[in-house]
Amino acid sequence: MHSLANSRRYDQVAESEMLTQIARGLAGSGSDLPTSLDILVKGAVTLLGAEGAIAARVSDGSFRVEAAAGSLGPMIGFHAPVAGSLAAEALSLEQCVTLNGASSDPRVEAHFLGAFDPRQLAVAPMMVQNEPRGFLLAMNTPAEEFTPADGALLQRLADHGAIAVRNAELFQRAEQGAREAMALAEVVRQVNQSLELERVVTLMARHGAQLLGARGARLAMLDNDRLLTSAVFGDATDTVGSSVELGGVLAGEAIRRRQSVRTTDLRGYGDQWVRTGRGATLGEGRANGIAAPLLVGGRAIGALTVFGNEARDFTEHDEALLLALGNHAAIAIENARLYRAAAHTARHASILASTARSLAFHPDAASVYEALATLVRDSLVADGFSVVVVDPDTRQVQLGHTAGVGAGLVKVTWEQFWETPGGKVVATGEPNYASRAEDVVAGIREDAARELRASDVRSLALLPLVGEGRPRGLLTLRFATRRRFEEHERQLLEDFATQVALGLRNAQLMEADVMAREREKTLTEAMHQTEKLAAVGELVAGVAHELNNPLTGISAFAQLLLDEKLTEEQIESVRTIKRESDRAVAVIRDLLLFARKSGPRQVTVDLNTVARQTLRLRAYALQSAGIDVRTELDPALPPIAGDDQKLQQVLLNLVVNAEYAMHHSAVRRLIVRTSRRTVAALNGQAPSAADRRVREVVVIEVADTGTGMASDVTKHVFEPFFTTKPAGVGTGLGLSVSYGIIQTHGGTIDVRSTPGTGTTFVITLPTPLASVSTSSRVVPTPSSSSGTYAE
Repeated sequence: MHSLANSRRYDQVAESEMLTQIARGLAGSGSDLPTSLDILVKGAVTLLGAEGAIAARVSDGSFRVEAAAGSLGPMIGFHAPVAGSLAAEALSLEQCVTLNGASSDPRVEAHFLGAFDPRQLAVAPMMVQNEPRGFLLAMNTPAEEFTPADGALLQRLADHGAIAVRNAELFQRAEQGAREAMALAEVVRQVNQSLELERVVTLMARHGAQLLGARGARLAMLDNDRLLTSAVFGDATDTVGSSVELGGVLAGEAIRRRQSVRTTDLRGYGDQWVRTGRGATLGEGRANGIAAPLLVGGRAIGALTVFGNEARDFTEHDEALLLALGNHAAIAIENARLYRAAAHTARHASILASTARSLAFHPDAASVYEALATLVRDSLVADGFSVVVVDPDTRQVQLGHTAGVGAGLVKVTWEQFWETPGGKVVATGEPNYASRAEDVVAGIREDAARELRASDVRSLALLPLVGEGRPRGLLTLRFATRRRFEEHERQLLEDFATQVALGLRNAQLMEADVMAREREKTLTEAMHQTEKLAAVGELVAGVAHELNNPLTGISAFAQLLLDEKLTEEQIESVRTIKRESDRAVAVIRDLLLFARKSGPRQVTVDLNTVARQTLRLRAYALQSAGIDVRTELDPALPPIAGDDQKLQQVLLNLVVNAEYAMHHSAVRRLIVRTSRRTVAALNGQAPSAADRRVREVVVIEVADTGTGMASDVTKHVFEPFFTTKPAGVGTGLGLSVSYGIIQTHGGTIDVRSTPGTGTTFVITLPTPLASVSTSSRVVPTPSSSSGTYAE
């Protein structure tokens, strides 16, 4: 068919009919943009009789040929800047521009049309609401020129094309939006079906890349000032668990801005990626990327990065889409974290509760180790364990127990223990977690290191056992599989070690208590016997004195009668009276000798040691009663001469009385204090005026915060059979016996008491003939500490 422009045989009616057909074709193509543009270029060739035509779309200062017809068919896919081209003029003027004699015009080359022998060109802009959508170009007409009528006709065709392009773009956007919404909904559905953190992050990385048509993706979680890779997909070169500095990667910029960011060249960042397949190298292809922060309540917890879209660069729409995905990812990850934390907390609490129940009431260490073996195997899923017991005072160590995998490895020479990793754990109180068992070989013997490497042990946890703020030992857990020892697991193991230390300490206290009870029972029986003897002595002495006086009178009067003039029969009777009364006096004298209290044995006594021993005897009872025992013992206290057993009897009696006095007190505190003093006289003996020297005495005080006593009570406390305790509880002899013991040692015992506040007993004892110059008197500085009975 000959063209209207060439032969002018078609009238305006025919042109209108053809435009109408083209418009119908464009309307029928709907969202099929390639079909719409193909209709346009074919219509341009037909209406203008041109040799060829192209339809191009414009974006970001460039154009891309989307459709071509006639001789310009090879131009499909060509793209170049708009600037300097004939299309730029047409778009600027918003009307068709024709150029006859185009072969010499420099603007032609901007379209790279030189190879097609351009002679005449007509370019019509495709505009919608003053916004350029592209242009329609026709080349070479048989009439040797494009007339204004041809330009008007091409412009009408371009106007139809602009509307078609806009409609197609709207259709495409709507369809793309629907697809993206469906894809996003599917992602959210899949993620919400799982509360496993690893699966959630893996899904997000994969769907992020697929949703944006990218070759790879990585999801990284924020860890202080670093990003820890949690999941990768596609061309990412990272490994899960690796970390990078926050400031060097695109994800770090997204976190800093709290919004999505994109780039056309990731090589300006520290992000690493590589195209896979056919031996491609780093950076080949489009190195574009986009990153979105993972935000929870405005707080960044990580970022999702996708990269390598080969078809196009990322757009603002992609940023919004990835940010929406990132928001869903952040919520899903936080939920998974919370679920995992709740699961860890529940497991943590369950294991600790089970441990507390299992280790609470074992009477000895052997039964503790037996229960511990079950807990380690079933609750901690460890394959072996060892316990090393440490004496905090002497730093001596001994192997308490070893079992399971690696039990034979525990062959450390204990003299070298403190130089090993385990010894350092005990000394510092800091655990040592070795995901790789070979990491702890430093500091152990070479033969032991070789055995460890050759064993089935893959991971180790060295945990200090600490009780009452002091090192008590080392718990070593051995695993036959590799363990990462994440934070929640470390917290569990450390709390478990605390329970183990408490269980072992309780077993030690119970063992010590059994021994202390036996010793206390023996001592109590001895004290009761002593009290009985003392009571009998007091009674005998009293009765003897009461009987001695009348018997002496009888003997004297009998002697007087013998001087009188009596018959032989009377003399014999008086002599009998005298003989029997004398015999009764002798018997009474023997009773007095028997009842007389013997003097104390003379040995060197360290009152500080006596105090410690006495408190140890009552340690369990005092602890059970909730009494805070404090000692303030003068480290420079001089020894005294005396009977250590009787002095211990006195202290024990005072401690037991104090314990009873604090039974109903809100504050229960017992203080045992020793000190030394200088005095000018002792027991009324003044020092010689010649040397002007003074005597030194030692003082021991026992103070409680009990109910206290009134003054009318305190003046009777040292009397035999006087007691403030109810019937059947006390004998009233303890303090009177104590008073006698202190007196036999040449000392004094006194009491100070305030009702509702407490009572203090003060014992003063002389040092053996020691004296100090008044010019060099020493005032000691007591040491103090708190605990059950710790100094």
